[in-house]
Amino acid sequence: MKIQFVQGEVAPAAYTEDFYGGIDIYIYEGVGREVPGLERRAADLLELYGLSEREALVLLHIVKRGSSSAGEIAKALQLRRVEAYKLVKKLAEDNLIHASAGKPVTYSSQPLESFITTITGAQMQKLKGMEMAKEELITLSRNLPRSHSKASNQQFRMIQGREQIYGHLGRMVRGASKSVDLILTRSDLALSHVVGLTDSLNQAADRGTKVRLISRVDESTMEAAEGLSNRCELRHSNVTTLGRLSVADTSQTLISLVLDKSLGKRNAKDVAIWSDSGDFAGMMSSLFETAYDASVPRQGKMRVVGAREEAAE
Repeated sequence: MKIQFVQGEVAPAAYTEDFYGGIDIYIYEGVGREVPGLERRAADLLELYGLSEREALVLLHIVKRGSSSAGEIAKALQLRRVEAYKLVKKLAEDNLIHASAGKPVTYSSQPLESFITTITGAQMQKLKGMEMAKEELITLSRNLPRSHSKASNQQFRMIQGREQIYGHLGRMVRGASKSVDLILTRSDLALSHVVGLTDSLNQAADRGTKVRLISRVDESTMEAAEGLSNRCELRHSNVTTLGRLSVADTSQTLISLVLDKSLGKRNAKDVAIWSDSGDFAGMMSSLFETAYDASVPRQGKMRVVGAREEAAE
């Protein structure tokens, strides 16, 4: 005799006739007794009709016995009595079994053929109703207001690698017509002229785009800061940021986390998320404004850094 231990739910479609023919007994998880293979197969098929695995086993037990009390069901299937009562109550509510008026209350079932015919007929009627409503539903959907159609096209995309992130930042800046708000790490600002970001920001400012940039201005970033046009508003932040944020025209957002602080534009560890969601851009713009209010103009900071360098000389 072969015994198969079945762990968890197994889709009925996974079984074949040969598979069932080669196994005499199942030990089914969740049911304390041995369940013969044919009964297990029938229970799996009943699940296709909307029954849970335990509801199916209880129904099959009642069909075999003709009638049975909840206590007898609990003992036969080695279930807790409370669980057995819940199962028969559910089956009775679905009109799959019927309770007697005696004591103890016993439950009987209609033949499985009648149950299957009833369920199948109900599903066919449901499908028929769905088919009849299909054309009307399609017509109604075409006439629905499209005020939110733009939101359904919003995208979120992940960008991997520092060089790819710099490239996407540059495209956002070059494509902006109204405003560009940027928060950059100190390393980003130091590399901005190397990766072409300085030129993109200056060109955007020259064509009338409002450019605001927040970063750390110190000895390591002075050269990059001096390379930015006066039309680009660069502000100094004392907060060391581990990420970068870009909002273009309050419609596109790129937010990135720097996982490696090393300098260099080729670093595969950096990851960013880009989105064209207006709601997301609005939320990130509020975050930028908070950082903007806490920062100071670059002119004052650059004078302090310059004086410090002169004193060091």
